[in-house]
Amino acid sequence: MTVETLTEDLKTATGAARDLGAQALGAVKDEAASLAASAGEGLRAEAKGRIESGKEGLADRGQQLTHALQRRAGHAETELERRVLRALAAGVDQLSGDLQGRSVDSLLSDASRFARSHPAAFIAGAALAGFAAARFARASADAESATHREVPGYSVHPDRVAGAAGVPEGHAFAFATRASVNEASERNR
Repeated sequence: MTVETLTEDLKTATGAARDLGAQALGAVKDEAASLAASAGEGLRAEAKGRIESGKEGLADRGQQLTHALQRRAGHAETELERRVLRALAAGVDQLSGDLQGRSVDSLLSDASRFARSHPAAFIAGAALAGFAAARFARASADAESATHREVPGYSVHPDRVAGAAGVPEGHAFAFATRASVNEASERNR
């Protein structure tokens, strides 16, 4: 074996190794792309399922609101109030029906088309929906924790103390204030 044949064999082996490495890298890239696509499809399917569930829940809530508005319209005091409530009920009912009868893809397509044709209105609507969701979440949290809320300066809410002391409802603050004044005057003696 000469140096030239050894160099030629080395070049051939290096070229073959490079080709094999490129093929392996290509196979790994293809497999990674396939895995990413299937993971993306799985995530997309899960998100679509959640949106569908939310859409159905929203449509059900819309139907409940429609019935509540119709009941309220039946007990309205004025004709104007009755007409407004019935018109609101009809609008909510139509929106609920549209939600139930359409696919998520169709709704997303319409939302996308609206966003492209009216970007300012879409952003304003999204902001309004965000504010409404935040207020709803805050109101839900407030209602849930109303029995657990503490009043600054008190270890127990004054309504609980007042109720336990037999103080009539609505007089809790006066009771708690009077109790605090009495405690302070006893400490200063």
